[in-house]
Amino acid sequence: MQVEAQFADTLFLLERLQAVRLAIWGGASVLLGTSLLAFLRVARRESSVLLQFGIQCAAWGAFWIAFAGAWRSSTHLRDLAGAVALDRAAWFSLGIASAVVVCGAILILVGRGQRDGGALVGAAVGAMTQGLAVVVLALQLSAAVVR
Repeated sequence: MQVEAQFADTLFLLERLQAVRLAIWGGASVLLGTSLLAFLRVARRESSVLLQFGIQCAAWGAFWIAFAGAWRSSTHLRDLAGAVALDRAAWFSLGIASAVVVCGAILILVGRGQRDGGALVGAAVGAMTQGLAVVVLALQLSAAVVR
């Protein structure tokens, strides 16, 4: 019984830490995106690639902050079945994030072939950046759960 309680407590802390990591990534994304948008506005420069990249970073970042807040507030002590469910959720998010990265790569190829494809390329790179970050975070969570 003691081992199970220690496992549940450790997993609880790891899950909350993961939510904090996601919120930090979201905050950094919002900061980068809004800074980029402010720079473009103040410098009066027009770059559809940077504009769309900044919008993607700010929007995804705001989403990750909200998601992390909801996730952190709903964490609870888990038994073995709960740990398995958490690991499966991490792998599911890994799959979704990987799909975002692949779709972003396809959009870059499509955007490069168009005359005014800069906006599409900027949005795709922004989405790919977010997808790669979630891949890393999901792998961290899965590795922590399996240990």
